[in-house]
Amino acid sequence: MIVYAGYLVLLAHMNPVMRAVSHASFLRYAFEALVLSIYSNGRQPLLCPETMTYCHLRHPKAVLNEFSLDPDNYWNDIAILGVELVVIRILAYFTLKRSVKSSG
Repeated sequence: MIVYAGYLVLLAHMNPVMRAVSHASFLRYAFEALVLSIYSNGRQPLLCPETMTYCHLRHPKAVLNEFSLDPDNYWNDIAILGVELVVIRILAYFTLKRSVKSSG
């Protein structure tokens, strides 16, 4: 599922089938929320070492553009992570309940 999270293959470079599968990836929403929490909300440009002649990702907007992220999606990502967490817990509960019933 890491492949579909946007780490290895950027979301903008995925074909439509892979992009559809990425919507089921917990890591995709976690990665997007993490990057948005760090680089959005008016963050100041990052410091560039004096030894570097060019810093491509110095400006936070460049980072967001590189990963094709929209700052307005932050709360959507948090909500989706919460819903996925609740659904996984409910599925785990019923699976455990079924397992205990069948063994007892």
